[in-house]
Order: sequence, then C-alpha cells, then structure tokens
Amino acid sequence: MAHRPRLDDPAVLEALLTQYSAPDDLAAKLKSAGYNTLSALVFAAPDVADEPQLLRSLLSLPAPTELTTPACSAVRRLLMEARLLLPGVPPSLPAATSAAPSAPMPSQPAVPKLSTAELSQLRTDFMAAYPGELLNSATTPCLEMCAAIKHLHDSACSPWLPWRQRASEADRAAWSESRRPRSDGQLLRALLSDEFEAPAPTSAAGLNGPLESVLRRNLSLFATALAMTKITHLITIKRFTEKFISTALAVPLDPSLRPPTLNEILAADRAVWISVHELVRDHSWSLEDALNEISTCRQDISALLQPRPRTSKAHADPNAPNPRAPNNRRPDRSRSARNDEARKHAPKSKGRGRGKDRSDASSSVPGFDAAWFHKIGKRELCKRYALGKCSNPNCRYAHLCPLPLPSGKPCGQKHTVAEHKNTAH
Repeated sequence: MAHRPRLDDPAVLEALLTQYSAPDDLAAKLKSAGYNTLSALVFAAPDVADEPQLLRSLLSLPAPTELTTPACSAVRRLLMEARLLLPGVPPSLPAATSAAPSAPMPSQPAVPKLSTAELSQLRTDFMAAYPGELLNSATTPCLEMCAAIKHLHDSACSPWLPWRQRASEADRAAWSESRRPRSDGQLLRALLSDEFEAPAPTSAAGLNGPLESVLRRNLSLFATALAMTKITHLITIKRFTEKFISTALAVPLDPSLRPPTLNEILAADRAVWISVHELVRDHSWSLEDALNEISTCRQDISALLQPRPRTSKAHADPNAPNPRAPNNRRPDRSRSARNDEARKHAPKSKGRGRGKDRSDASSSVPGFDAAWFHKIGKRELCKRYALGKCSNPNCRYAHLCPLPLPSGKPCGQKHTVAEHKNTAH
C-alpha cells in the first residue's frame, strides 16, 4: 500500500516539518519524545479530543496555557496529514474529515444472530429442564426474539423487550409467508412505495382482544424466552408474571375506581423492569433475586397498577322512557289511560294558540353541564345566568350558582359559575 511507507518513514516527518516552516526546536522535541514517524504521532492521539493532552506533554505547556503557538499548529497539521493516510479513511475527503473530526459516524454493531441449531439446542435443554411445559408454535418464542433478549443480557442491559417484538414461531411463519419476493424489480418497487413492511417478525395478535388474553400471551411468551435462553429460572419469572397479571386484572371494590387500561399496563411493565435492572446493575443482585424482591417484598407493582378514579359522567334515569324509541309505550295500558297521562304531564304554555313554552330552564343552553343542578328545592335555576349571559332583574328563574359542592349539595349562592372559585363557601 502507498500510504504505509509515508506513515513509517522518518524522512517524511522531517520533510513535512520543513514544508510547514515549523519552529527549529520542534523536530528536536519530537525526536527526544520518541516520535520519529507520523504513525507514532497519530496513534498517540487517535481522536481530536486527545490532541490537547498530547500537545501539553510534548511541548511541556502548563494547563492554563492557550494551545495557539506555532509549534501547536505544526503538530496539528502533522496529525491531520497522518489521519488522511490511515487505512480506511479516503484521501479525497479531507474537508469533511477536518470539518467535523470530533463527531465521527460510529458503525452500529449488528445484533449477533442466533443460529437455528443453537435455538434447537436451547429448546431441547428447556424441555429437559421443564418437562411439564407445553411448547407449540404459539407458545414458543421465535428466533429473532430469543436472539434479541440474549444480546441484551450479554450486553449487561435489561432483557426487557417491547411487546410488539414478542413474536412466537407462529408469528414468524405468518411474517415469512407475507413477505414479498426479493427480485430486483419488486425490491425496487418496495423501496419506492409508501407501504411499510416489518423488517422482523412482530406479534400477530398485537394488543387487540380481551385484556387478560393479551396480558397472558405476551408475558408468558416473554417468560418462556427468558427461561429458554437460561437467563432466569422458569418458576421465578412465572411467579413474577402471575403477580403482575393478578394485580393488573384486580377489580376495585370501590365503584368510583377503575382498573388500569392497557396503555397504563404497558407503561407499568416497562417501569417495573427498570426497577429490576437497577438492582442488578447498581447493587450487583442476580436477576432471580431482583425479580423475587420486586414481586414479593417491594410495592412497585401495586403502586404502578393501583386503581384509577373514574371520569365523572351524567347519570341518566334508567326508568325514563326514550322519546326517540318507536315502541316505548307500555302494552298493558289502554289508549284512554295513555292519553290522560300524557295530558296530565304536558307542560302548560302561557301563550295563545299552540305555541311552546320556550323557557331558559327547560331548553338546553350550550355550555351548561348536565352534572350541574337544575333546581334548588322547588325553584328552577336560570341556566343563562349561570353562564353569565342573563342580566334581567325580572327573570322568572332563580339567579343562583348551580355547581355541586363536595358534600353533594348545590352551591346556591348568588354568583355565576365563573365567580364560584373566587367566592368563599
């Protein structure tokens, strides 16, 4: 290679110092420090962040001194020239290399794949260790899932995996069958189209369906994968999983509370595994001890999956007939009885003719919450006054606040809803 003699040739270093018009004592300092070639100099500071330390030790400069001397400039030029000659760095891109040397593009290490033979051996060992477990295509984790979990564990990371990536062998078979053929023309069309194709098998069931079946499927598959890759014992992760599921599906005794939703359960699962990994990473616990600690001793699961308050809704009378229903009449009453009852409950209008009573209290006013009180005692409240829209001193309805107090009684003071917060009660 043409660049190797230049890196290891002492004459090249001396020629560059002469070309750069470096100070006379710089060559002597380099030789006394043992830097006779460009390769010896560049590997002493492989990154730009290492240059200040090299310059201070080479030129005997104290820490507060600015590195702006001619000798520092010459050494930087030597390092830049040597980096361009290193293998793997194209010499045609000196501007891009020098423009942003402190932010190289690190290559993302690929996740080591688990071979089919290794997965088959892991499955055989799993069946030998747990002969009572049933493994079929729906309960066996796929190759990609086991490889990802094993890679996370070997990298000293939390083995937690997103639920969408927890795929079984049946999911992997469905994904393989749905993949498009990889001819050149179809590959080009796939790249140009907007349709998304999953690069790896994902859960076919996803997060749809009954809550309990979704929880048991994803968590049981994850527990089997952890035991199959020999990260933890099956009974330990099953005890942890059952504690999580039973807490998430517990029905609150208070009717004003509700159990957590699926999105809240997903967030709780992630937070619980963060707590487990903190014990393993920060306190050098084993994974099995951390799982037992979180599931039996600490209250992380109960706190994250505690019941939530229900949202308040307007309670309708279940016995009230629906006026829009065509068959809302009772068949056990005669027509005369129905007419008499309808005539009895019909509103009395004060106008002439067949006009309707367009009162503020009976009509719906936009902005008036159905949970507010409509009456206080026998007095009907003015809805427009509650919203600050009625200033008629001769209004036939009561100008009182309709908001309910914490005791369940209406406020009843003479102010609007907007003034309720600033009024003492």
